[in-house]
Amino acid sequence: MLNVDNVVVRYGALEALHGVTIDVPPGEFVAILGRNGAGKSSLVGAISGMLPLSSGSVRHDGKRIDGHGPTHVVRDGIAVVPEGRQLFGALTVLDNLRLGAYGKTALGLKGFARSMLSKQPAVEAAVMRVLDLLPELEELLAREAGTLSGGQQQMVAVGRALMADPSVLLVDELSLGLAPLVVHRLLEHLESLNAKGMSIVLIEQNITLALRASTTAYVLEGGVVKFYGPSAELAQDGKVLTAYLGVEATA
Repeated sequence: MLNVDNVVVRYGALEALHGVTIDVPPGEFVAILGRNGAGKSSLVGAISGMLPLSSGSVRHDGKRIDGHGPTHVVRDGIAVVPEGRQLFGALTVLDNLRLGAYGKTALGLKGFARSMLSKQPAVEAAVMRVLDLLPELEELLAREAGTLSGGQQQMVAVGRALMADPSVLLVDELSLGLAPLVVHRLLEHLESLNAKGMSIVLIEQNITLALRASTTAYVLEGGVVKFYGPSAELAQDGKVLTAYLGVEATA
């Protein structure tokens, strides 16, 4: 479903990714792990079209999507829940959700703004679909996003990404700044989406969370894939956890 093949990303003279290869089969739940500076954010940028590749390729369902920009990536079926949520705080939850459909339409920005005012049927249908998936959002629709708790904002960010009806959902730091119970509920939603056939890529520093949820994991260090394999095996591999993630294996 998603293939990152020998990707190199540079920031000027600094090479952030050194030939990274990652495969996400259809319906798979994949975790991308690594310490700060490992290259996780650069990988998200490369997949989402936010960062240009120096070499290598990114393919979705066999088609190259690198070099076309983030709007093309969204239209092709890949959506991102960004680190830190990045909602429009002064807009309502409903309008934040509607904005998630922008990349899926062929309208320009002005045309899309007009369509929001006129309640374009396709956009409103997408809102109803997201509310079916995330029913907790229904009672929040009229609230300004900036007034919500961190967990509620993360739920909105997930819902906004789902407005594009993706086949692959990239979630960057789901647990950032959230209480464990809130994270557990959010993770249940991701697992439910995965059970319905959506491929999930979870980029996380919460190693225990990511390994429990995913079926396959990749460990980045210094812009290189140092280890990959079944998450259950990685969770028990003390040498790998200590060397590349700085933690001890737990039962």
